Amino acid sequence: MKNLIYDLGKCADLFIELQNYESDEKIRGLSVMKEQMIRNLNTAFERSMKGYKIMLSELKQDYEYFYYNYRALKLEREFTADINKANAEKIIDEEKEIEYLTLFYLNECSDVFNTLLINNSYLDKDYKSNNLKLFLNFIERFDHSYHEITDCSLLSLKIILDKTDHGIFAQLKNIFTGNSHKFSSTFNSYMGLTLMEYCNRNIMNGKTEYIKEMFEISFYIFENDLLINDKKGYMNPFVFTQIVSTASSLNKFDWVKEFINENMKKINPEYRDKFYNFACLTLNFKMKDFSKAMDHVSKMEVSSQMDHVSIKRYQLMIYYESGYSDELYSMIETFRNFISKNKKLAESVKLQAGKFVFLIKKFSDIKFNAGGSDKIKLSELKDELLRTEVINKIWLLEKAEELFN
Repeated sequence: MKNLIYDLGKCADLFIELQNYESDEKIRGLSVMKEQMIRNLNTAFERSMKGYKIMLSELKQDYEYFYYNYRALKLEREFTADINKANAEKIIDEEKEIEYLTLFYLNECSDVFNTLLINNSYLDKDYKSNNLKLFLNFIERFDHSYHEITDCSLLSLKIILDKTDHGIFAQLKNIFTGNSHKFSSTFNSYMGLTLMEYCNRNIMNGKTEYIKEMFEISFYIFENDLLINDKKGYMNPFVFTQIVSTASSLNKFDWVKEFINENMKKINPEYRDKFYNFACLTLNFKMKDFSKAMDHVSKMEVSSQMDHVSIKRYQLMIYYESGYSDELYSMIETFRNFISKNKKLAESVKLQAGKFVFLIKKFSDIKFNAGGSDKIKLSELKDELLRTEVINKIWLLEKAEELFN
């Protein structure tokens, strides 16, 4: 039985390998042409290469597009050299081959640098190597025919390095929205999320003008199906919630209700109820219907640590707005313990959520203090809030202004 199970496992691996090979036209085409070249099937090779180039011309741009174009030209050069064609100089294009190889390298490196910078920012580390600066300089100087995709890769790195430069953001947004039809779904997802993350960080820093920017980008992504990355073609729930949140912040309440009703079926049924309740919670909270908002809080399904954070922060805000001071102070202690003892939350989330708890506690002390507010203390808290990266910063700023008045 042990031997049979082992052999069955090897057969299963081979099955997966062959299934993947059969489903990937790009890999299969290269393998076939290589064998045709080895077997001196020159006519068959030339016919296959012609069809392969047509197939590649229909691909959307990303690192795979450049990689397989490079591989095709390399194979064609090797084939031409083997058969010693008299007109080889008219067939092969070494400069294009180098261009495709370089573009593959640039886009792959951009992706790796992007991951490195994001991870370092979450871990509060500085990336001090000069390689990134050299890499950015090379992208800017490299002359080629695909400037839109490399410009996006370049600007996406710059936007992480400088989180406050609106000029870089505007450039990236314009190039992305003008050329997303040329890019692959993978690359569009990467760019779309980069722009949304930039907006989100600025919103967290109290820059309300980025609410409109976030809505425009999210809606563009939604309209063009740029983040439908589910195997069954369902809508990305992150985009759905961002559209609901930003449109509600812009007081597009009737539009949001219609949007939720029309698009809920595009969410994967596995977690459709969860995102429906979260959307309704967000909408009703922004409409200041706190009773209905709390009804949807009670129906929320918790499947991750971030779900806990989202639910608890909404509970705190609803209790604060509704004047339920006893429930509010009890929840503050509960949330504080959850943050401090939870080992699965990222440090950045702990800092932002912890600061939110600290500030709402201070505001609550002033709001529910029968002796009146301390203007000097409140002014110091507001200054601290302006300097701090914290969740729901815009709401906290609104509450600070209310206490002042």
